[in-house]
Amino acid sequence: GIVVLPTDSCYTFVADVNSRDAVQRIYTIKDMKDPITAKPLSLLCHSISQISEYTSGLSSRSAFKIIKQSLPGPYTFILPASNKLPKIIIEHKEHKRGWRRKEIGVRMPKEPIVLEFLKLLDNPVLCSSVPVSRDSKILATEGAQVADVW
Repeated sequence: GIVVLPTDSCYTFVADVNSRDAVQRIYTIKDMKDPITAKPLSLLCHSISQISEYTSGLSSRSAFKIIKQSLPGPYTFILPASNKLPKIIIEHKEHKRGWRRKEIGVRMPKEPIVLEFLKLLDNPVLCSSVPVSRDSKILATEGAQVADVW
């Protein structure tokens, strides 16, 4: 299934990267069939070592240094995706022709509850910001906004 968690900037839908059904549910909620509204999603990871497992962008000393200084925090880094990333995330079926991900956004949140959740799960999660309503571009920053709509 999917879960909604608070992050450093807003609430986010999350799904274990290894759960095909949960990932597909996020794609459905976010209307990934519409090429205009479909945007690539990111991963939340519990550590820099987990980020390096699912990406291949930390081989550079300077990239590692920047990420180590910035995370945990509200930043998303776009890095080359590794082969460990499940195929459903790399190549979404509705976008097979135009959307083959060679890169993935990665985050490591500072929020203690989210970090603990990620450590217990021991897998990164695919994430997508929760809007205040199905038609809105405004993101939910309060729990009540999430409870009212989702």
